[in-house]
Amino acid sequence: LRDVALPPGVPAATKKGSWAYSAQRSHLLVPSRARPDAGLWLYAKALNADGSPNYVDGYLSVGLSGHGMVPGRPDDYFGISYSNFDFSDDFQNAVAPAINFNDEPGVETYYMLSLAPAVKAGLDFQ
Repeated sequence: LRDVALPPGVPAATKKGSWAYSAQRSHLLVPSRARPDAGLWLYAKALNADGSPNYVDGYLSVGLSGHGMVPGRPDDYFGISYSNFDFSDDFQNAVAPAINFNDEPGVETYYMLSLAPAVKAGLDFQ
C-alpha cells in the first residue's frame, strides 16, 4: 500500500520478518429452548500485528448474539458488539497526503426478523 502514496521514481521498500497473529473464541451462554442448534452466544476476536507491511496494528471485536431466544420467534436472531480497528501508523503515514485514516472504534446492534423461511427483514445500527 505504500506504493500508492510514494512520489514517482521512489522505489518501494521491502521488509522481511513481518508477523501477525489472531485468536477467535465463542461460547454458548444459554441454549435455545425453541431450537437445538441455537442460543445466546458470547464471542470475541482479537488480532495483533507489527503494522508493517500489514495495514493493521490490532483489532478487537466482542459481543453477544442470539438465535431462537425470543419467545414465539424461533427463527429471529439479534446481536450487539463492540469493535476497535487500529490501523498501523506506517499505513496511516503512507496514505496521509491523500487520505486521512484514523483508528476506528464502533458499536453495532441488529435484529433480523424472520417473516417466512426465505423472507427476512432486519434493522442494523452502527
